[in-house]
Amino acid sequence: MNRLERGLIVAFDAATWTASVELVESGHIVLAGVRLAWHIDSTQVVVDVHCMVVLSDDLNPTTSVVVALYHGVASELELEF
Repeated sequence: MNRLERGLIVAFDAATWTASVELVESGHIVLAGVRLAWHIDSTQVVVDVHCMVVLSDDLNPTTSVVVALYHGVASELELEF
């Protein structure tokens, strides 16, 4: 089952359209090679920008995707499903 989690962009590779993402709610684990959704503007993908990541249960970066970027403090954003 997939879940949505807050993250922080640590690095971005425009050639592969992937990012390294620090997961805020999973003990600050860093996943490398996480794909970005095609609608995300590459000029907005910078280090320390907050993001929302859809994760698989096994924290596999190849099955995860960054679906949104946002500015602000991650703890201010409340998630309810």
